[in-house]
Amino acid sequence: GTIIWIEMSISITRDENGKAIGFLGVSRDITHRKLAEMALRESERSKSVLLSNLPGMAYRCKYDRDWTMQFVSDGCYDLTGYTPEQLLYNRDLSFNNLIAPEYQELLWEEWSRILSLKHPFRYEYEITTAAGERKWVLEMGQGVYDEQGEVEALEGIILDISASKEIENIFKFNSEHDPWTGLYNRRYLENLLREDTKRATRKRALVSVNLSAVHSLNLKFGFQYSQELIKKAARVLETLCTVYTQLFITYENRFVFYIKSYLDKEELTAFCEKVVGKLKSILSVEKIGAGVGVIEIDEDNKNDVGLLQKNLLV
Repeated sequence: GTIIWIEMSISITRDENGKAIGFLGVSRDITHRKLAEMALRESERSKSVLLSNLPGMAYRCKYDRDWTMQFVSDGCYDLTGYTPEQLLYNRDLSFNNLIAPEYQELLWEEWSRILSLKHPFRYEYEITTAAGERKWVLEMGQGVYDEQGEVEALEGIILDISASKEIENIFKFNSEHDPWTGLYNRRYLENLLREDTKRATRKRALVSVNLSAVHSLNLKFGFQYSQELIKKAARVLETLCTVYTQLFITYENRFVFYIKSYLDKEELTAFCEKVVGKLKSILSVEKIGAGVGVIEIDEDNKNDVGLLQKNLLV
């Protein structure tokens, strides 16, 4: 009861007068070939559906500095603003021209590393579209190797991840910043201190500004009033920030300056006097004070961020 595919070749047999007297035929089982053709058509159809709904483009390119494209899917236009024909074999521009300059060398180095290991490739970077818009993309691909193991081409897909990257950046910003003042928070400062401990060679110190007295204003004027005062203090203290001086808010009413590359204690003292001068204009009107603490980061405390914070509070 099995249905099979056959191919029939038939010729007519004739007598000496040319009259048809019969047929001579050969039938050949071509089921395997037909199934392979059907599978190929289905594969091509599935690939076509996939590529047409891909939020990006599929590609095959040479392993050169231009990433010379040999095949580009139609999704190229929605992703880059350029048609596939414009990118194929660098007709109008190369794909490397689309990559944001700060990522061009990084992308080359990462591909070189991955190909040496013959691992799958995965990397996020930014491109600039035909309209001048910056987009975040995720490239996933792999090398195609010849019989000698040399790289013949690269194949993969490049997806538009701008929307998810924006959400990721919002989450990252919120996790690292104080929502009221917009300053970096305690978590960010602690991570920064740990990172700098591994590589810092210059003198470092922390200067704390404690505005806990602001709480006393809650009873008189309400919570909103005291919070606005904290925000005003943040704006004033930010004017003291430089390349080597960063401002953080570590608790509700406490600011911390992280100072790098200072000369000596006299320089720290002079900086604290600037802090006092900036705050006087705000706090004298409210008739409240503030506390300023200083701690230098040295070999004894640099590896214990918790101890630094405790001693700074003391």
